[in-house]
Amino acid sequence: AENENLGIGGVPDSGVERLHVQGTGTGTLLRLESTDTGSSDAPILELYRNSASPAIGDNLGQILWSGEKTDGSRYAVTKMYAEINTPDASDRLIFNIASSGGAGLNSYEYLRFDGGVRTTIFNELGYDINLRMESQNVSQMFFLDATQDNIGIGGLPSSDVERLHVQGTGTGSLVMLESTDDGSSA
Repeated sequence: AENENLGIGGVPDSGVERLHVQGTGTGTLLRLESTDTGSSDAPILELYRNSASPAIGDNLGQILWSGEKTDGSRYAVTKMYAEINTPDASDRLIFNIASSGGAGLNSYEYLRFDGGVRTTIFNELGYDINLRMESQNVSQMFFLDATQDNIGIGGLPSSDVERLHVQGTGTGSLVMLESTDDGSSA
């Protein structure tokens, strides 16, 4: 009562402002359920920042995943948060993941959805974070090597390639450049 917080399943942690829910099993700890039969969204989990002075760069809320180290201390593993890009117009959704040898969770921004410019951005801060896309049979169908500043299609980029390395395994065309212009336009 003196801290004005509530613990369910245990005593509230000192760092929890209002509600601490603790479980001991592996089942569902929290369920939000709606029995609405209409077409509206339900249930809704809302993170609402009610600020009298919203400004660019303000964080709007965060989902933080953390774990326990072998020494018993807690560390942040991954977080997803929203940020104001332009007050009253657009926002960003950002994903950060802790990385071994990194300077902390905040320094590795892997993915950003930017509503202001309607763009999905990988590796916004330009760190040595590679991007790999796989196909059914090729594990490096597309590979952006951030430290080498080059791209491989169909395999890893070669270190002696300036920017783009395209690798094939068959006898067909390796690259095809095609125009669908019928010649009627100026």
